Amino acid sequence: MWDYLQRKKAQEGDSLRALAKRCVDPETGFDLKRPWLSMLAEGDMNRAPELWRLRALAAGMSAPLQQLQLMAAQQWLGFSAETVDVQVGSGDHVIVPVPPGLTAADRAKVVRWAEQWARELDEED
Repeated sequence: MWDYLQRKKAQEGDSLRALAKRCVDPETGFDLKRPWLSMLAEGDMNRAPELWRLRALAAGMSAPLQQLQLMAAQQWLGFSAETVDVQVGSGDHVIVPVPPGLTAADRAKVVRWAEQWARELDEED
């Protein structure tokens, strides 16, 4: 997760202080502080963030919550799964696990299926 945070921060030319101001959990109103973000960015977190922190981080980074939840599960819980992440419209995402051991052709089928699903969901909105 810290790699993602570093890449996202670099892409947007953001400081941790500016990011912290945007990281507010939409459900609780709790906000993330710069020192906590710094620990996350430096890889100094020894346990998974609470759900409210992931929601706040997702809000501040304009990232899908499910993507951050998956990264947290991979990093802190040892969860291992390849996924296909397809954007639906302007903000939502379809995140589909890809079974291990698929051939390249079968993996391409999963990608096409996820993209079709995303298009259909977008058309419903």
